Amino acid sequence: MSNRYIVSQAAEPAAEPVSVAEFKSFLRITHDSEDSVLADYLKAARLFCENYTGKAFISRAYKIIFDRLDDPNIIPLVKMPLVSVSTVKTYDLDNITTTVSSDDYSVDVDAGRILMKYGAVLNLPARDTRILEVDFTAGFGAAASDVPESIKQAILMKATQMYEERGDVPVSAPFDMIAALLKPYKKIGAV
Repeated sequence: MSNRYIVSQAAEPAAEPVSVAEFKSFLRITHDSEDSVLADYLKAARLFCENYTGKAFISRAYKIIFDRLDDPNIIPLVKMPLVSVSTVKTYDLDNITTTVSSDDYSVDVDAGRILMKYGAVLNLPARDTRILEVDFTAGFGAAASDVPESIKQAILMKATQMYEERGDVPVSAPFDMIAALLKPYKKIGAV
């Protein structure tokens, strides 16, 4: 048996790790006629890289809803780097929520998880859906300058690949280089 969950983000990040101006400079583009297309490629490249690494690059709020939890003493949060946990709620059989006191758990930001303190018990219902909900924030920081440079380079390379191959069937292109840049940030292991 394994954890079963759904993760959603509350809003898009406030900024992209790579700006359109930086992308245009990288591509040596001097006109503004494709700015919106370039912005779309940057967003798609960021999403690709975030999905590959399992990380959030720009900090933002997330909600994870568990339908099943293997160990109620260890609550894994699937987006890293973990910044903070704002609420932990359990659901009873009538869908009434109870907020778990922060005195009952500690947050392990390095491992991206919540650890229940000794003696604290999560009262999880015996049902198949929505037993636990956690609101948390993950990301390297609120600004593009907080994102590691190698991640920005991977985003630039992926966005460039999409720009240069638009309308064509993509070739394997520089994924080896993109993967190498992202590898130090790739989340290892199952949640």
